[in-house]
Amino acid sequence: MKTPKKSKRAGATIDEHEEHVISIIASLFKNCTAGNMALKQRERLLAKFTENDHEKVDRLMELHEKYSDKVDLADAKIQKEKKILGDELTDEEIYIRRLQEGLFVLQYVDYIILEICSCGASTVKQRVLQILNLRGGSLKTVREVVREYAGNLGEQAQADESQDQEKLLEQEYLHSLIDKF
Repeated sequence: MKTPKKSKRAGATIDEHEEHVISIIASLFKNCTAGNMALKQRERLLAKFTENDHEKVDRLMELHEKYSDKVDLADAKIQKEKKILGDELTDEEIYIRRLQEGLFVLQYVDYIILEICSCGASTVKQRVLQILNLRGGSLKTVREVVREYAGNLGEQAQADESQDQEKLLEQEYLHSLIDKF
C-alpha cells in the first residue's frame, strides 16, 4: 500500500494516488456485505490487514496521521481567515474547503479503521490502539471524524426517496460502527 514512485504513477500526485486507493478500499467495504452475498470477499479484505505483521494497518495509521495534520492546518488557516473576514464564510464553504484540504480522505481512512477494528481480528484493534497511543492520538478523534462524516451524508435535497433511504441506512451503519469501536 506504499505510494509508487513518480515514474510508475502516470501523472497522478502522491495525494491523488492515496485518495484513489483509499476510496477503492472504502468502496470495497461498503459493497462487500451480507446483503449481496459477498461475505467471503469481505473476509478476504479484512484478512489483508493482518498479513505481514499488520503492515497495512501501520500504513493506514500513517495516512490517518498525515491527513489529520492536513485538516488541522486547514482548520487553523480557516480560523485566521474568519478573524480577518468576519462571518463571511458559511458553514458549507468551510466544510467544502476542509474536504478539499484532506478531510475527505481522512473520513474514509477513519471509516476503514472502524471497519477493520469492529469486524476484523482482535489483533487489528490492538495494533490500532497501540499506534494511536504511540503517536498521541485517541479513539475519540477517529469517532468524531466518522460521526461528522455520517452527519453530513445526504444533506442535499434529493428527489429520489430510495437514495434518502440508502443514506439513512448508511448513517445508521456508521453510527453502529462508532458504538462498536
